[in-house]
Amino acid sequence: MTDDPIEGQLQRYRPAGPPVDLRARVLAAAGAEARRATAPAWMAWAAAAVAALCVAAAAWFTIETNRLDARLAEPSPAARAATEDTLRLLDGSPEARAYLRAVLEQERREADARLRQLEGLQ
Repeated sequence: MTDDPIEGQLQRYRPAGPPVDLRARVLAAAGAEARRATAPAWMAWAAAAVAALCVAAAAWFTIETNRLDARLAEPSPAARAATEDTLRLLDGSPEARAYLRAVLEQERREADARLRQLEGLQ
């Protein structure tokens, strides 16, 4: 058998088309699926608003934390005066070193007290 007879036989047959109601069934199923999967339009705006509030809250908390850190890290006027005195006195003597240790320890205690006081306010 050559290709010509086969081609002739194939041309006599036509494939069957899809059922008439197939289009309506596919579109109905797709429409129902799309309705189930689609969120209301306001949800996108609500999600964007929540995200913006989270960013604003994070920025505010960062700013407040930096302000608190700056207040706690700032040496008191007494500590500044003591440091200036120590710099004048520091000649390597054991007394100057002991004085500096005492001043720094006092400053640490004051900072701890301020921190406890601030924690009590919250």
